[in-house]
Formats: sequence, C-alpha cells, structure tokens
Amino acid sequence: MRIRSTSGLKGFLIDLDYAHRLKSNLSDVQEQSPCITGTAPFMALELLQGPDTRTYHTWRHDLESFFYVVIWLCIVDPYTTLNSWVQCLSNPALAPKKKEDITEFFEERILGNFRGQFSSLKTLVSRLRDILFLGHLDSKGLEALKALRKSEARDAFRKNYELGTPAGNDARCGIYDSIIRTFDDCIAKLARSEAEETSGDEWECVEQGTTTVG
Repeated sequence: MRIRSTSGLKGFLIDLDYAHRLKSNLSDVQEQSPCITGTAPFMALELLQGPDTRTYHTWRHDLESFFYVVIWLCIVDPYTTLNSWVQCLSNPALAPKKKEDITEFFEERILGNFRGQFSSLKTLVSRLRDILFLGHLDSKGLEALKALRKSEARDAFRKNYELGTPAGNDARCGIYDSIIRTFDDCIAKLARSEAEETSGDEWECVEQGTTTVG
C-alpha cells in the first residue's frame, strides 16, 4: 500500500498478510501482536527467549530489528562474524550468544569488527544500543556505567539492560524521537566532516598551484 501526504513524504506498507487488526481504545498489552515473525539475524532478543516465554511482537521489537540491520550492513563478513545470529532460530542454544554480542561484548565483537569505511558510524550504533537497551537509565547513570572498567562494565550491563517494551504512548514517542535525533546528529556530523575534507583538498590545490607558479 502506497502512502502519500501533503508534506511530500512517501512510503510503502508491505507484508500486509501479517497485519494485526486492532480495535479502538485498546491498552498497550492488547495492542501487541501475538504473531512472532522475522528474519533470524534481525529478530529482537526478547522474541528469541524460547517457547516457554510468551512474548508479543511490539513496535519496540521492530526498532531493535532495524538496529540489527544497521549492524549487519557495517560489519565485516556478517554471515561469518554473526553466524550465531543466523543460526539462532534453528539452534535456540545460540540465542544467548547474540545477547552477549549486544550486551557484554559489544565493543569487541560488534564495533571491533566494523568495516573501515563505516568506522564513523560506531558512535551512531553505540547510541542506538543505549536508547534501546539502557533507555531507562538517566544520563548520569549511563555515564557511570560507561566509566567502569571493562570487566565491571560487562557485569553492570548484564544487570541493567532491558529487553521489554515500555508502556504508554509517551515512552513510545520518546524512543522514536531519540532515535531520529541520533540519526540527524550523525548525518550533520558526517556532512561537516565531508565539508572540512573538501575544504582541505581545495586549500592543498591552491598551495600546490602557488608553489608551481613560483
């Protein structure tokens, strides 16, 4: 289904065969879809907890999936580096490995395997992780966690990360706004960096021209 608007924004809604019809005035719990669907490497951690845990698919899981897509595009040889993500549906015993990748060993296993051309996106991906899994912490709490030594930080992260979906429209809007703002900040920073590099190249050309003429 194509979406048009007077603002000029356009988009497509796909996979409507998986859509869940909602009634008006439903609570957050009732709004959640009981359908667990997705592509293994990009499925939210909460949905991979196993058949004994009844989990409803929510908007928060979709944002987490988008986060994993960004990682997949940036990382070296994702089918090998993130093989446990690929196999976690056929082999549920591998699901905890994905959780470790995102929580305790994020720096080594994820950021440490970024392709060189995408190293400038490490801050973006780190910030997205903080929003999705540590959003319940205030700025001071987050800074305190990151100030810990590596071994202590791993233990603290293991105890503090959250997988669930916060209730209420304010929480939902807050997370979406934070993610959009993070992307806007990253784009602006990359644009400034590109402009500085271009300016430096122009200055180098002028210097070389002056030297040649002299």
